Amino acid sequence: MKKHPQAQQIKTLLEQANKIAIFGHRNVDGDALGSCLWLGQLLENQWKDISYYTTEQPSSSFDFLDGTQKFKTKFDYHPHYDLLVFLDTANPTQLLADIWVWHERYFNDMPTLVIDHHISNTRYADTNLVDDSSIAACEIVAELIHDLYPEEIDELIATYLFLWLSTDSGHFVYERDSARTFGVATYLLSHWADKRSIVSNLYRAASYKSIKFIWVLTDRITKINNVIYTYYRHEELEEYGIDKEKADSILGIMTRIAHDGVFALIKIHDHESPPFLKASLRSKSGSKPGIDVSEIASRFGGWGHKAAAGLKTEIGDDREQSLEEFVGKLG
Repeated sequence: MKKHPQAQQIKTLLEQANKIAIFGHRNVDGDALGSCLWLGQLLENQWKDISYYTTEQPSSSFDFLDGTQKFKTKFDYHPHYDLLVFLDTANPTQLLADIWVWHERYFNDMPTLVIDHHISNTRYADTNLVDDSSIAACEIVAELIHDLYPEEIDELIATYLFLWLSTDSGHFVYERDSARTFGVATYLLSHWADKRSIVSNLYRAASYKSIKFIWVLTDRITKINNVIYTYYRHEELEEYGIDKEKADSILGIMTRIAHDGVFALIKIHDHESPPFLKASLRSKSGSKPGIDVSEIASRFGGWGHKAAAGLKTEIGDDREQSLEEFVGKLG
């Protein structure tokens, strides 16, 4: 298990704090959610006062797991927090905009800690543990608990971490999977991580309507130059009764295609003013050298990793023309 030089400093920060706010990024995914719940559970076990925040409620995909109901979407800006902790959040002005923007002075005046694995992290906290060689923030925090709190890992904490390690590794198929990742997974399973519950509830519990929606997105898959993409309109999520997390599962299907370029899932918000789109970008193992979707996303003010990134950009009123022009810029 990897040791981190900031570990003892982080332990001191946590031990000295009693009232702590924990943040996960916008559209909180498995890694952010699990990292927050792991740390919060550890500290709650020590009778500390813990609050959890993100900008939207977690996906219903995670309802089977105890703890998701603890998240609030409105931060209270209380002056008496002893520590603010940001997990899996590379840049708060992008990924926690509804909470951070217009309140920078508050956050600058408070003691802050970041634990993250994004290469695009801006080191915005007082204490930053950023390891961009790691596949997931949960991989880092599992190593921390092994190093700092080996007696305090229990089945619930191990399950939180194993679930999110699994989701951020694409169920252990990504290029960055390594002996380190499998070592962490083995450690968590040896501490009773509930793999059966994860498989049953997350990977084998799709609704009939969600499968119909994936069929619609599959039928829209198109290739233009070096980009394979599909899209949906925001309103279609409500029509099919699913959320973004479930819709994003189409990316796992698309990346099975033999393709050395960019994969894109595009979400069109043309009901907003001004209209905009969001895109999740992927590349995969075996891609040609130089395919770095984080670099592509950064052209639009986005963020991410070489193999996975996201962005948001305004579009014109003509949806079809705007979509074609946007895809042309990705290749």
